[in-house]
Amino acid sequence: MFSNSLPQLWLYYAVLSLVVLGAGYFAIGFLPRILRWTIVGLVAGAIWMPWYFSSPASVDIESYSGIAPAIIVTALGLLAGHVKSALIGVVIGAVAGGWIAYYLVRRFGTSAARPKAGKKGKGSASAKRGSTSNANPRQDPSI
Repeated sequence: MFSNSLPQLWLYYAVLSLVVLGAGYFAIGFLPRILRWTIVGLVAGAIWMPWYFSSPASVDIESYSGIAPAIIVTALGLLAGHVKSALIGVVIGAVAGGWIAYYLVRRFGTSAARPKAGKKGKGSASAKRGSTSNANPRQDPSI
């Protein structure tokens, strides 16, 4: 199942992080939608932000280096005693993810609750009197 394939490792990370984000979204279901998506965006930005790392090797080569999720680099840096550089990546990713989620929810998430801008303000005399082209048909009360 696991091999030395780096793309396969990234695929596993992406799938597991989507599971974590989905579970987190449903776990905070009691919050309002805009706050819920902003929190999920913060977490998504923190766990998906790529960051450069360099780690000393113990054999022939001088060091390992590459790109990994900033949260993983921060966790390994915490164990090694140097956290600051990768922690900046986690904060940048979290802020960017939270801002993008907030913007998308404000832009597209609540459009059903808002009235259309084109219908408001077009006040012709026939529309004000209740023309039947835009209004619902009248229903008489029944007893």
